[in-house]
Amino acid sequence: MTNAVIVDALRTPVGRRNGVFKDYHPVDLASRPLEALVERNSIDPSLIDDVIMGTVSQTGEQAYNVGRSAALAAGYPEEVPGVTIDRQCGSSQQSAHFAAQAIMAGAQDVVIAAGVENMTRVPMGITAHQGPGLPFGPRMLERYSQGLVPQGLSAEMIAEKWGIADRNWMSSHSSLIEGPLGPRQRADSKSRSSRSGSLATTGGCTPSPETKASVRTHLLRNWPPSSRPSRAMA
Repeated sequence: MTNAVIVDALRTPVGRRNGVFKDYHPVDLASRPLEALVERNSIDPSLIDDVIMGTVSQTGEQAYNVGRSAALAAGYPEEVPGVTIDRQCGSSQQSAHFAAQAIMAGAQDVVIAAGVENMTRVPMGITAHQGPGLPFGPRMLERYSQGLVPQGLSAEMIAEKWGIADRNWMSSHSSLIEGPLGPRQRADSKSRSSRSGSLATTGGCTPSPETKASVRTHLLRNWPPSSRPSRAMA
C-alpha cells in the first residue's frame, strides 16, 4: 500500500462576520491558498490529480462545485478536476481523508484537500430556506420524535463532552446542552484551553430526553441558527 504524506499546508487568516473578507467572493478566497501552494512548492499544477474541497453551505456563491471553480480561479489547467463535499462540521477534514485514501489505494498521486466558507456572504443555514419545510423529512422526524435530530448541535455536544468546546458559544447556549457531562468531566473541560473543532467520532454523548427535546424544539423554532460565530476560511 502506498504511503500518503502531507507535503505542505497553508490557509488564509480567519475573518469575522462583516470583517476583512466581507467583499471577498468565496471562490477567490479559496483560490489564494491553491495558487500559493503550487508556487511555494514549485509544483506543476498539471500533475495534480484532484482538488477536494469541503463546503457546508453549497448555494449562491458557494454553489456549482466551488472546489472546481476555485481551482480554475487559481490558474490550474482545465484538465485538473475538482469536487466539493459536505460532511457538515467535518467537511474539510473529510477532504483530507478522501485525499489520503485515494493516494493509499494507488488511484492518485497528488491531491489537494481544502475547504472554504464565507459565512458573511453565504450565512450558515441559508440552504434550509430553499424549498418547503425543514431539511428533515417526515420519516426522519418520526424516528427522532422524542429527541434531537442528529444534526446541528451534535458537534458542539461532542466537543463539550471531550472538553474542547468553544466556551463562549457554549455558555450562551448552556440551557440547550446541559446533561451530557458529569461534574468531574465538566470541571476538567473548563480547565483546558477551548476552541471549536470537528471530531472524527460518533456517539459517546447521551443527553437526557428532556435536553434532547429542548434542543430539538429550539432548532425547529429558530432555524436557521443565527447566533454562532462566523468564520471565513480556505
